[in-house]
Amino acid sequence: MGSIVLDSSVLIALLNAGDKHHVAAREAIKNKNIFFVSAISFAEVLPTAISQGKGDFIRENIKLAVSRVFDVTEEIAIRAAEIRASNGGGTPDAVISATAKLAKAELWTFDKKLAKNHPGARLLA
Repeated sequence: MGSIVLDSSVLIALLNAGDKHHVAAREAIKNKNIFFVSAISFAEVLPTAISQGKGDFIRENIKLAVSRVFDVTEEIAIRAAEIRASNGGGTPDAVISATAKLAKAELWTFDKKLAKNHPGARLLA
């Protein structure tokens, strides 16, 4: 049983039955791994839910589905800055990558660029 940080793209696919990766995301999380997310994923996942009046419901369901939500600490922010300095990319992806590294967890994503920039990441589709 391993520890896994789920990228925002995986959460979005899980929460949206119409997403092209929905089935793959559901299949991927069926195993008995320990799942984590970065708090920054809430900023990426929740805007649509909030605009539909479902923000609290979605946030609580994410929290129930994972073992831990990692806050963006100073240490994670510094690691994210180092990641951005070495390969570019955006801040949310760098924070999620830094979270996985500090948690000593595998990173699962549907984002090809993030998977390429994070050694050992699992590209789910």
